[in-house]
Amino acid sequence: MLLIALGFGVGTIGTLVGVGGGFILLPVLLTVYPQVPHEVIASTTLFIGFINSITGVLANRRSGRVDLKSGLIFAAATVPASVLGAYFTQYLPVSLFQIILGFLMIIVSILMFLKNPEKKERSIKNANSKFILNRSFNMGGWTVIRWSYDVRAGVACSALAGFVSSLVGLAGGVFHIPMLIRILGFPVLVATATTQFIVIFSCLSATITNLVSGTLIEGIATAFVVSIGVVPGAFFGLVLSSKLKGPLIVRIFAVILLAVASKMIFSGLTA
Repeated sequence: MLLIALGFGVGTIGTLVGVGGGFILLPVLLTVYPQVPHEVIASTTLFIGFINSITGVLANRRSGRVDLKSGLIFAAATVPASVLGAYFTQYLPVSLFQIILGFLMIIVSILMFLKNPEKKERSIKNANSKFILNRSFNMGGWTVIRWSYDVRAGVACSALAGFVSSLVGLAGGVFHIPMLIRILGFPVLVATATTQFIVIFSCLSATITNLVSGTLIEGIATAFVVSIGVVPGAFFGLVLSSKLKGPLIVRIFAVILLAVASKMIFSGLTA
């Protein structure tokens, strides 16, 4: 029952801020199951991230928030990188694994606090390059947000996000969210929904890799139990996201990330 409740919380927060929920689930599972190898925990987290993300995208399917074209481009870059990261996970010592993950989370959290995302949401880059992609999103009524970005920058960032996130057992949303908002100028609501779409592919590719290598077998039962709570939690997260403003969602994401990062670094240093 506790694992199901944990899944509900992961599903809620994961859909609210657009990530797979692994940045919460991973440190909890590492604490609850200290005897389990960290690569098994990481593979379990990635599987649950896949369930959470696909549920979140289904919940968002009528909202218009998912930028499918951009999502497919970024997914094509992040999938091979995710496979590579999942393969190298087994070679990281557990203490170093936790410390690296913690510091990466702190950096992302600080980046989310530095600027007001609303400023970039309404900026348009005037460039005619064939690599510039122009996008728009109808916020409702007469409010339309337009932005554009360099596809090359998006592909490079997605590949890096896929490798690092899969290496440390995260779904990738933790790194894609700041990338889409800060670097590429996506509106917050579009960034969170589109990231969940991208995470489906990165988590699936990493999960298949972990199944082939055998690291997921030990944690598959835990993954299924947690997933029972993830599905309703994802739909509840969508309801919350529709009632909160973009900047507030970003702040919630950053605060939770900072708290979890501190716990990870402490665990790594005292291991």
